[in-house]
Amino acid sequence: MSILRSIIDSIRASVSNEAFEKVKQKEYHDQVINAIHKASEDGDITAEEIADVKGLIGMLNITESEMGHVKLDIMRHLLTRILADSKVTEEEIALFKEVEDGLSFAKEDKAHLEDEITQMKALYNK
Repeated sequence: MSILRSIIDSIRASVSNEAFEKVKQKEYHDQVINAIHKASEDGDITAEEIADVKGLIGMLNITESEMGHVKLDIMRHLLTRILADSKVTEEEIALFKEVEDGLSFAKEDKAHLEDEITQMKALYNK
C-alpha cells in the first residue's frame, strides 16, 4: 500500500469517526500535500488516488492554487519519467492521458508544460 493511500484511508476514518478539528484538518492537509509530492516524484501515484484526493480537497481546505501546483508537479514528474529514455511507448502515452484526465488538467495548465509535451509527442511519432 502506498503512503498516499494510507493517508487517504486514515483521513476518511478520522472524518467519519470523530469530530474533525481544525488542528487535525491542518495536519492532514499538510500530510496529503507532502504525500502527493513524494508519490509524484517516485511515480507511485494512481488515478484512483488522484480521484480520492480530489474528494478530500474541501474537507482539508486545499486551495485551488495548491492543487494547481500539485497537478503541475505530478505532470512534470510524469513527463520527466516518460522522456528519460528518449523513447515514448503507447503505454506511456496512455498513462499520460489517464493522469491528465484524472487531474482534470486544463489547457491553461498545459501551457506550463508545453515544451515537455511537444518533446513527448515528437518522440512518440518517431
